Order: sequence, then C-alpha cells, then structure tokens
Amino acid sequence: MLYQTLSGPITCQVEVDDRCNNNCIHCYNHWRHEDSHRGIKMNKKVLRKVIDDLIRLKIFQVTITGGEPFLNREILFESISELISNNIACALNSNLTLIKKGDAKKLYDIGLRGVMTSFFSFEEEKHDQIAGRKGAYRDTLKGISIVRDCGLKVAVSMVITKMNEMDIVETANFLENYGVSQFFATKASPPVNSVDFQKYMISGDSLIRTLDDLLYLEKEKKMEVGILECYPLCAYKNGRYHFATRRSCSAGITTCTIGADGGVRACSHSDIIFGNIVKESLVDIWKKMRPLRKKTILPSICKKCEYVQDCTGGCRIDAKYCFGRKDALDPYAIPSNVNDISLNKDQEIIMESNDLVALNKKVVLREEEDGILIGRINNPGEPALITYDTYELLSSFPGAFSIADFAKKAELVYADAIELCSMFVKDGILNVSKEK
Repeated sequence: MLYQTLSGPITCQVEVDDRCNNNCIHCYNHWRHEDSHRGIKMNKKVLRKVIDDLIRLKIFQVTITGGEPFLNREILFESISELISNNIACALNSNLTLIKKGDAKKLYDIGLRGVMTSFFSFEEEKHDQIAGRKGAYRDTLKGISIVRDCGLKVAVSMVITKMNEMDIVETANFLENYGVSQFFATKASPPVNSVDFQKYMISGDSLIRTLDDLLYLEKEKKMEVGILECYPLCAYKNGRYHFATRRSCSAGITTCTIGADGGVRACSHSDIIFGNIVKESLVDIWKKMRPLRKKTILPSICKKCEYVQDCTGGCRIDAKYCFGRKDALDPYAIPSNVNDISLNKDQEIIMESNDLVALNKKVVLREEEDGILIGRINNPGEPALITYDTYELLSSFPGAFSIADFAKKAELVYADAIELCSMFVKDGILNVSKEK
C-alpha cells in the first residue's frame, strides 16, 4: 500500500550524458545498440528543471550517471554541487577512464565521498574486450588510484557474462590491492535493443556460483559485497545469500531514471518513456507509473506467490527480452523451487531494560499520505515509514528516554514497547543513548 501512494520516487538516477568512450557488450542504455547513436548531453535548461523537481519532491538520494558523466563535466559538477547543497544524498557512477586529479579533488571539495566504477576482469585483454576499447583496463585502474588518493571511496561493479563468470574471486582480490572498499558482481541483463544477447547470459547454475563466490569473499576475505539488480527468489532459494534477498525491483515503485534530454523512464534498462521533465512535472510523470506499483504486469504465478512482496517477480526487462512479454517469467525463475525457499531473518536489535533511546536527528524526512518517511543520512535510499501520531509521540520527548517512559506515554505493555523501540532503532529512527 505504501508504494502505491508515494508522492514521488525515493531515489533517482540522472543521466547527464548518453555518450560513452567505452562500448561495453552488456551496456543497458537502450540507445547504445541503435544504428545511429544519439549523442545527447544534458544542457543547463534540462538540469535546472531536473534539480528543481528533485528538490521539490524531497528525493532522498540521486545517482549521477550516463553514458559517461565525465564527457559533460560542467553539468556533472553543477548537478552534484546543487544536490548536496540541498541535503540530497548524491552518488556517482563513472568508468573513471577520463577523470583527472583536479576532478577528483573538486568532487571531494563539493561533498562527494564515493564513486562506483565498472571493472570486468583481472585479465587486461578480457576487460578491454568486454569494455569494447583497448586501453580501458589501464585507464580505469589509473582512475581508481586518482579517486582513492583524493580520499574518495571506490566501489566496483563487475557485470557477469559467460566471458568472465569464472573471474569473480580473482578480480575482487586484485581490486582489493587498489583500495576498493565495496565489490558487486551482478549478472548481465540483456539490453532491450541488442541481438542474440543470450550467447552472453550465464546459466542458472552459474548464477548460483556467482552468489557462492560473493559469499566466500564476504565470509573468508571480509569484503563488503552485493549485487545491483534483483534476482527472483526461486532462482537460488537459500536465504544465506542475504545480499541478494535484500534486492527487489524498484522501477517505478521507489525509483526512476531521468535521461539527458529529460525523458523519464521507470528503469535504466527500459526504453519506455513515461514523459519528459521539461514539458511536465515529475509528480505527474510519477503518477503514470502507478500500474508498476500495483504489480499488474507480473506473471500470474508470481502474483499468487507468498514471497511476491520480497521478490517482486525478478526483472520485467529480462522477461520481455527472452520471452517477448513483460508479464512473462523472469528467465532465471524456477517456480517449482518456491516451497524450498528459506529467508534468513534480519539480525535483531536486542534492547536492554535499562537502555535509553533518543530520536535520531541525523535523518531526512518526507511527509506522505500514510505517514512520514524517515531516511538515515548514511543510508537515505532505504527509509522507514511511521505514522504521524507515532512521530509526534517520539518527538514529544525532549531528550533521551527509557523504554518504561515510552511504554507509559504510548499506553503500551512493556513487552510491546521494547519490541517497538527495538524496531525503531533497527530502522534508524531512534538511537541508543547513554545520557538522559
């Protein structure tokens, strides 16, 4: 119900340029596989409208991307500076092959603290083959070093195809020597206009192996790992892959993508334009995406599944490419596995009877029809929703308060009060405090 009534997206990707100096075989930008490349870069007029609408809607987090955003430096820096100065968390995706030391220092000075880049294999020839350009490997490694030396954290996205599916662990270990702090390995999704992409898509068994590799890196190498797209739960069943179970399709549900010309899509992988932000408001365009929030385009078997809220049925773009319909099954879905799905519960917050809690002041807020969205500043893209009455109650305490104080004021039995406060601490709404 929450997603159906959101006033606007929670997060947004903004493509400041659709050009790129690489030509990756898996590039999901739909126009990259057209006969004539458009070559559009965002101008100041479009940027102004984008920024104004994002601020007006109180978007929690924005990712600046492309194409390659460093092909449009002026707009890149202006967008990040404007967003951060208006208390909108900002991230940057770049292949880092064009970045200079002065660029990295400028990004740090305006408040950016991390960059995500792509890296495809520890083997130079293979990386360059996937990136579609000789020299891409060395250029990216040079860029990673520049960014790291300027104090920015570096996260890496490794897109997995049949060409590099066996390289995950060695590539992660290799990148650790370059100071990479986060490592993501995600199966390639077929670009909607590509031809015969199935030859690059990994098998279902390989999908499991990629998750096992990530789990190994997390458990044995103590690396922060994850995936960047949603996989259907019935594709892998086991909840031990917690970094995968946290992912669900957010296209048109909590996020959208704005192209360099102002065109708004529900998903970066999609070629369907719901409207143009230059001609109409993002609020009105967001309303057109309501069918996505109602899950009307899922396969009938997914609509009936008990896990549909957690899983969201996998990827609709993958389904359309492989089977010709958006309401088809995700190509990795195995409905017969549903009875074997096991989900690990999130780690519980254990509150003690003498603990004091206080309302977290380091949050961003947005009023919604059903309550208040509260996002932690260090993780604004996953906010929690509480009712207006609950927020008013928590705000009525001038400082830290005990569980007993909360139980009395909320007229709850103590057991319910401690359970509720534990949930609020887990969601970042409350902090455990040592002083009253």
